[in-house]
Amino acid sequence: MKKTTSLLVLIISVVSSVVFSAHAVTRELAGDWRNFLTTTLHSLECMRLNGSLLVDRVQLLSSHSPCPLIVLHAPTSPTNIAFDLLVQLHRLNLTQVEKIVSDLVKLPYHIPSGLFYNRYQSKNGKSFTVIEPRVSSIDNLHLKIALWAVGQVVPSSQKLIQSLLLRMNLSTFYDFQDGLFYGLWNNGLEKWKYSYWGSEARSLYALSFAFSWVDDPEMLPKVFASSTIEVATLRMGAKNKKLQLLRTWDGGAFQLLLPHLLFNEGEFSPPLLQLLKNYVPFIISEGERRSLSLPAGHSASEAFGGYSGKLGNLALVATSNQDQFDTSLRASWESVVTPHALFLAALLDAPKMLPWIQAATTLKDYDQRTLYHPQLGMMDGYIVAGSGLHQILPLQLSLDQTIIALSLFQLLDPHHHSLIYQLLLKKENAKIYERLQRFYRYFKVQTIPYK
Repeated sequence: MKKTTSLLVLIISVVSSVVFSAHAVTRELAGDWRNFLTTTLHSLECMRLNGSLLVDRVQLLSSHSPCPLIVLHAPTSPTNIAFDLLVQLHRLNLTQVEKIVSDLVKLPYHIPSGLFYNRYQSKNGKSFTVIEPRVSSIDNLHLKIALWAVGQVVPSSQKLIQSLLLRMNLSTFYDFQDGLFYGLWNNGLEKWKYSYWGSEARSLYALSFAFSWVDDPEMLPKVFASSTIEVATLRMGAKNKKLQLLRTWDGGAFQLLLPHLLFNEGEFSPPLLQLLKNYVPFIISEGERRSLSLPAGHSASEAFGGYSGKLGNLALVATSNQDQFDTSLRASWESVVTPHALFLAALLDAPKMLPWIQAATTLKDYDQRTLYHPQLGMMDGYIVAGSGLHQILPLQLSLDQTIIALSLFQLLDPHHHSLIYQLLLKKENAKIYERLQRFYRYFKVQTIPYK
């Protein structure tokens, strides 16, 4: 991808408002967000090691080196690659974007669908092998939209990007009978589908429809006829104020807010935006009610010896999710505050969340480990209940760090717009934007009273 002066001018015109936007927020807010961004970006570069692709997980070391980390789990995923691409586009780091795309082309892929496998291992950053030969529809959606953004920002890449986008056939996972996507291919399509609206996978429906990545003229009515949408009505605080929030499958921030991080989902539906905004007073009130040091921002974490999605707010869990009634799972469901949940919440109310995020930087555990590392940014989590109470998890996931970085870029934008949303506002993308509007006009909710 050859870089010329005119190309850089074009790119800067698209994304410079994200990078240079102190005028959009108070100087205090902008300064704080920039400080967090600096350390988060440094941690991501430490996780890149000698190759172009991020490793999945690292652990903090007691060291004064520039990158005091050791790799826990190297294989990366399509979502890790996708979010890294978006971060590098924000940074105007075209050299790194070129390296990532160059390596992406080398990755083995699922030939029937043209989609990428779940996990890849690199050797010396040069050769790549498939570690987990399953295929995830939502992971490939994340990668497909990130590649679309690359093609938009870097015109010289469009031919290569277009060939990848055409190859990646998401309709392989689509059931034309009910309008639902299967979640996983594992020697054949697994039976379960994404039928619950409260999930990060709703991006799969919204973006596939908007970009016409599935050729089904009846997709829209089918999707909403087959989807379950639930809203919890909660009473919060001393004044017993009523709040309505969207339920998610596991009650976690990742499932609730990732679509808003990617393409400002709330901009397309005022009723949905209000449900998302109510997450901020909810987690603050819950944190106070439970006498926690932080808002009750629970989300997927590496807390208990392995990555777990069964972490969230029990009041927001889908009523049909039977795992919440499993005693052993329930005991740890609300046990970890995850920093990426706090940054995602800040997208909806930055002034309210900033003091809490600042407070998180001062937390230490009995081993004097801090939740915020001055070189590397936030660690994976802080245990607020159960076994290991008040311990810091001295780990970082590239997924978490890219989510935090993308949240910060969005917070620094004059209008709190994501890069993808900014690109959708371009004149040539008007039809895609209109189809997203059309998709969210179908959004209706079924209120499920909180018991």
